[in-house]
Amino acid sequence: MSLTNLIDDLTEKSAKLRSAMESSDVARIDAAGEAFWDSIEAVKAVGEWPATPELREKLAALRPQLEESRALAFLLADMTGQMHELAASKARSVRPALYGRTGERFA
Repeated sequence: MSLTNLIDDLTEKSAKLRSAMESSDVARIDAAGEAFWDSIEAVKAVGEWPATPELREKLAALRPQLEESRALAFLLADMTGQMHELAASKARSVRPALYGRTGERFA
């Protein structure tokens, strides 16, 4: 796959992940996250990148989208943490849930 195609694929997967996060559908978020991670791995597997104007332009266009997705992920994580704290404060006899990441890439 060409470098341009890798960036296009990353852009597409980023948009799908952001859309999934906005939908609040856990299964959709999980699937989009896996696809995004696969795309990231493909980009990371490339050794040296040439500094062509076309690639620079594509990466510059991708940067705000990735930043928007990152901000949304932080917002959703913060909101989830607040909901957990609220639920735990209402049921003081119950220990708060502890969640760990699963999957082979977190092992």
